Amino acid sequence: MSQQTLSPTSERAPGSVAYALALAIWSWTYTPPVLRENAFIRRLLPTQFISCAGSWMQWASISVLVYEMTGSAGNLAVTLLLSILPGGIVSLTLGGRLADRYSVRILLLGSQIALMTQAGILCGLHMTGSLGLVSLYVLQTVSSMIDGISGPAQTKLTVELAGKQQIGDALSINAVCMNIAWIGSSSLAGMIIGLGGITWLFLANAISYFPIIVFLLRLKHAPYPESAEAPALLPESAAPAPQRIRWQGIKYIAHTPAVWLLLLIATVQSLFYMNGGLVQPLIGMSLGGVHGYAMISTSNGIGCLLGAFILLRLKQQKTIRGLLIQIFLMGTLLTAFSLAPVLWLAMALMALGTILAEIIRTSTNVLIQSNIPLGLQGRVSGIKQGISQVCIVISNISTGFVLVPAFGAHYAAAGSNAMGLGGVAICGMIFHHLHRAGKLETVVFKEVRFE
Repeated sequence: MSQQTLSPTSERAPGSVAYALALAIWSWTYTPPVLRENAFIRRLLPTQFISCAGSWMQWASISVLVYEMTGSAGNLAVTLLLSILPGGIVSLTLGGRLADRYSVRILLLGSQIALMTQAGILCGLHMTGSLGLVSLYVLQTVSSMIDGISGPAQTKLTVELAGKQQIGDALSINAVCMNIAWIGSSSLAGMIIGLGGITWLFLANAISYFPIIVFLLRLKHAPYPESAEAPALLPESAAPAPQRIRWQGIKYIAHTPAVWLLLLIATVQSLFYMNGGLVQPLIGMSLGGVHGYAMISTSNGIGCLLGAFILLRLKQQKTIRGLLIQIFLMGTLLTAFSLAPVLWLAMALMALGTILAEIIRTSTNVLIQSNIPLGLQGRVSGIKQGISQVCIVISNISTGFVLVPAFGAHYAAAGSNAMGLGGVAICGMIFHHLHRAGKLETVVFKEVRFE
């Protein structure tokens, strides 16, 4: 089934420190062109924001619930593993292929309805007292697998609706919305749990999928309006057969040095710098107890939000060379954070490091999406998402079960970050070789032909 252009049938949030608030106000005085000119993105982003906030709240409640049920950090680790790894495997092997072969609207509609159903089942089981650890594990695994299908489709939908001239703005404003949802969801989850219990939080997450489901139901197959440039999608007759779909994403990556180098950079970031959910609580607790952990988490959230705002406002051209410099600086800052002797210094280094981390993450996505033909968007996005999630699992397992027991949280985090700097150096040498050989020319939105 071919991808067709989609169109609707009809036609901003803050920091806990003064600098974050000032930057937010400054950023909102500038309205990105994608919001002024593209009604599709204006409608899509609020629905993604609401469903993302609901998902983050549910994850926070599941963490609380598992710990209440078992009192075991090991069971929390298993829950984290089941929330990430199945989705990574599905995205890597199936999600991208489905996004390129079938309508992303139908895929997303089905996945959002399935996720809403999963949240409703959680709510019903908890309300009746029937929710056990095994059933919770099963539901988390199912949710992760659904995410593995919806992730590549959602990326492709954003690219389709934004058009080739507005990808950067669309992904940047999406990052702003997702970080605001992330920062606010923990506090909101705590309020809901305090007022009505975890059952109501599961119900709130189920309800949060209604806006995006309504948005997708109101989309129809139609040309873009004149104000938005429609990407050239494959006609139905050109849709690849399933056996051809299987390896085309991998072949394209292998024969496009800019793309596989960007994927290598993203892999280094995921493998060595995405274990913060494990080491940050340990470092924060060692520096200031529960208060220290809360302050480190706040610095992390503010840094991510500021990074998204900065990337949205500053319009410098994104390059692989700049990306390598940024990730090297990020690794240096996070290594220093790991060894910081006092809380205030750790907070400052964490905020600076996560500013760069968010800029790197979004810039990498923009550069990758700008080098992929539309007929391969789903597969390459699925490969990237799958590799990243598998690397995050490997990073947390190796850090939690090997590095932290052997060296302690501070030196474990510093060692992981230092190894990441080594990976960045290798990427830099590869970049230098490819650049000298003239193999990194960027071709934006190349047409793809299936033979």
